[in-house]
Amino acid sequence: MKLNLLKRVFFSLSMEADRENILSALFESIAIDISMISDEIKRTALEPGQICASGGGTRSEVLLGLIATVLDRELLVCPQEYDSASGAGLITLSAFSESSLSEVVDKIKERYVIVEPWNEFREYIFERKEAFKELYNCNRELFLKR
Repeated sequence: MKLNLLKRVFFSLSMEADRENILSALFESIAIDISMISDEIKRTALEPGQICASGGGTRSEVLLGLIATVLDRELLVCPQEYDSASGAGLITLSAFSESSLSEVVDKIKERYVIVEPWNEFREYIFERKEAFKELYNCNRELFLKR
């Protein structure tokens, strides 16, 4: 499937519980959950300079687009031949080379793919985020009980 077709499928307003809508809800909830975590980090710490994504979730252009949109910023996507442990590898590489960590990271980032937010869906996804947060807050006690 082409990305444009996937965008239309995942942003469908149909209320039928078909495969596309279930996947849409799943992907939206993942992206919005990441955004809520990011909001909490911003509230308690510094704004991140760049956000790098790696691992299995980066194989989905749709999920990456949703995450970039709900975070309202571009993502740097680690090439598939690297994995989530690449951060440790970068630190090790800089420790055993004559380059600083920032120089090593800049060199590696030349191979990253940049995913831009989908501006045409920005309003929609932020409405969904507000609804998600409201539902989360209403059900929060369910998750706190053990």
